[in-house]
Amino acid sequence: MSKKTKLNFFDKAIEAIGWLQIIASPFIGGIIVGGIIYLLIRNTLGVVIAILFACTGLITGIVLANRISRKSGTIDFMSRVDAIPELDNTEADAIDK
Repeated sequence: MSKKTKLNFFDKAIEAIGWLQIIASPFIGGIIVGGIIYLLIRNTLGVVIAILFACTGLITGIVLANRISRKSGTIDFMSRVDAIPELDNTEADAIDK
C-alpha cells in the first residue's frame, strides 16, 4: 500500500485486524512453549519461565507486525501468494495450445 494514499476508517480497521493476526502467531507459539514448560516444571520457576516465553512471543509479534506494516502493509503481506515461477504463465500457455 502506498504511503501517500490516505486510508479511510475501513482501511485502517482492516489493517489493524491484519496487524493483530501477525502478532497472534508468535504470541500463540510462546504461549504453547510456555505451557509445555509449565507442565514440566510445576512450581514458581515454571510459571516465571512460561510467562517469559509468552511475553517474548508477544514482543516478537509486535516487532514483526510493525516492520511488516511499515514495509508493505499488513493486508498486502497477509494476502500475498508466493507461487513457483512455472505457474506464473499457465494461462498464456493454455491459450497458445
